[in-house]
Amino acid sequence: MKKVIILLAVTLFFSCNTNDVKNKKVTEIQIDTLDKFPVYYECKNIIGVQKQMDCLNNNLSFFYAYHLTKTFYDKIKNRQDTVKMHLELDTLGYLQLNSCSHSNRQNIQKVDSVLQAITKMVPKMEPALARGKKVFFKFNLPVILKN
Repeated sequence: MKKVIILLAVTLFFSCNTNDVKNKKVTEIQIDTLDKFPVYYECKNIIGVQKQMDCLNNNLSFFYAYHLTKTFYDKIKNRQDTVKMHLELDTLGYLQLNSCSHSNRQNIQKVDSVLQAITKMVPKMEPALARGKKVFFKFNLPVILKN
């Protein structure tokens, strides 16, 4: 039986947006200025931004890998692709898949629909905080699909 090996890169590229209600404009904030990094439910007791980033990355990587190999294996078997998921955590703590970039452009709708379904299953998180306010948090998560 063929196995799908999923390698999720450890590096995330982060950016964060906050909505300035007073001026009604969006401001981009660097990750090192966050008061609090987004918190995955298994990372609540982790202290320090770098450790929280690592915990979030590791847990999301495991979550996607588990569901790609167990829940959706039939839909992605025999697929060779590198996908960069463009994700956003909203101010309520829900993760959304905004778009995907693929190295293999064939039949991308099937892969995108699988990744979208998995994203909807991600448990609610605590949103990022900047200057004491909940902020949107955008980041990329690469996924490598191999047989």
